[in-house]
Amino acid sequence: SDVCSSDLEQPMVTLQIVLRGGEAYDPVGKEGTAAIAGDMLSKGTKKHTALQLAQTLDGLGASISVSSTGESMTISASMLTRHLNTVLGVLSEELREPTFDEQELAKLKQQYIASVASRRSRPVEIAQALSRKVIYGMNNPLARRSSEASIKAITRDDVVEFYKNYIRPNSGALAIVGDITPKEAKIGRAHV
Repeated sequence: SDVCSSDLEQPMVTLQIVLRGGEAYDPVGKEGTAAIAGDMLSKGTKKHTALQLAQTLDGLGASISVSSTGESMTISASMLTRHLNTVLGVLSEELREPTFDEQELAKLKQQYIASVASRRSRPVEIAQALSRKVIYGMNNPLARRSSEASIKAITRDDVVEFYKNYIRPNSGALAIVGDITPKEAKIGRAHV
């Protein structure tokens, strides 16, 4: 049987929020704070646990991810167009009502410590770290990298302080791309 290509299409939307607040803004001696603060957004809100947030997104085939590099933090979300409002609701909740649960933070710090140990064994990672020091200078914030000691030094208060200073929806730039009308995009923007 013949199937039209339009029957197989699943209209998608991708959005990105770019905030000033990447790794360059990590407190000295607590490198990794920006990345951990970004990842902690999905680790529980006032209304939902980390597991509930993950199950909601998985059930929709949607994703929300955070990356902190240089001087910016980028929050990305991808979903089917029909799930836009639901995913925006989750994203808005994560941005506005994170709880920064101590147990979730402890688990996340252990993952980061394991990642740092793994990173030290890869020649490409070592070369990149050294090149950043050569390009920016030894003490430049862009040349600093997280270590086991810096990750261990990060406290919940550090994460909350970073969040208050940098992760503010009204200080970012939002881009929405995909199968969406200008009216839907405007409604989506109001969510965040």
